[in-house]
Formats: sequence, C-alpha cells, structure tokens
Amino acid sequence: MRVADIAGDWKLKATSGSTDRSVAALLAYGLIEDSGSGEARKIKISESGWRILEDGRPGVQEKMLSEAALKPSIIQEYAQLWSEGRPDDTHALSQLKFEGGFTPDGASQFLRVFDETIRFTKGTQSDKIPAAEEFGRAAR
Repeated sequence: MRVADIAGDWKLKATSGSTDRSVAALLAYGLIEDSGSGEARKIKISESGWRILEDGRPGVQEKMLSEAALKPSIIQEYAQLWSEGRPDDTHALSQLKFEGGFTPDGASQFLRVFDETIRFTKGTQSDKIPAAEEFGRAAR
C-alpha cells in the first residue's frame, strides 16, 4: 500500500513526522519492507511480520518477535558492546552520553528500552545481558 493511504488508517497525516517515524520503526524491526519514494512510496508487510501475525505453530510467534526486537541497529550495537554484561546504570548512562552522543534524557530512555528488549528476548528479570555466546543464540 502507498504510505499516503495507510497513514489515514493509522489516523495520521500522510506527510507527518509521526507517519515517517512509524514507518521507520516498522522498517527497523523488520516488520515491513518499502519501495519507491515521495507520493509513490509503498510499504508491505515483511515475511517476518506476516509470520508474527499468522503463524500459529507453538513458539514461532515468540521466536519471530524476539528476532524482530533485536533487529534495530542501535540495539545490536550496544548488545555487542555489552556482550559480557551491561555495565551498571551510572557507567552505561555516561557511556551513552559521552561516547554515544545521547542527550541525558535520550540515554535514560534508551537504557530502559534496551533493558526491556533484552528481558523480553531472554525471558529473564536480570538487568544484565547474557554472555556473548548466549546472546548469539537469542538472536538466531
């Protein structure tokens, strides 16, 4: 579908920043694919997105959701950087601000998203990400 058409279904304007951010997020998680540009830009649900919605076999939806949660490049970057375990909040926030270029609020928000993503994909309440080899299994 054309982005301009689907934006209306989302109760957004076709040319709004909210529409652009929604499309960008869905692309980052691998849930849609896009083609074209401007008024002719189209999106369609990806194979992963379709399987999340329609594959009823036990465990498939969960596996596909976990894979999608780990797809954004910023999540991958810090998962790799912190593959031996996430540093404590003070260290992680400083690293995000001074080396990652995050604002203080952005660093805090990212850290919350990162932790929730790792908890979701691992099914654990730990605030540390798993060791590198264990993380690699979760991303497959």
